[in-house]
Amino acid sequence: MLNWYRALRFRPSLKERITTPTLVIWGMRDQALESGLAKRSLALCDDGRLQTFEKGTHWVQREESNEVNAALLAFMEG
Repeated sequence: MLNWYRALRFRPSLKERITTPTLVIWGMRDQALESGLAKRSLALCDDGRLQTFEKGTHWVQREESNEVNAALLAFMEG
């Protein structure tokens, strides 16, 4: 995923849409990547959703594992 975000600035007008349902999980205290990258990624998705975690950093899946797992399960259950 990191290379995906890095490459966005070089290819701002992607033509292929992401048609698979997509959940982007984002820690709002991430100091490595700005949240605008998540929103720009979702703009390329036909069925995308952003789940933010206010206290999460770049390692939100470790810091808030119970909440992240619950979000993943809810997303997969539809």
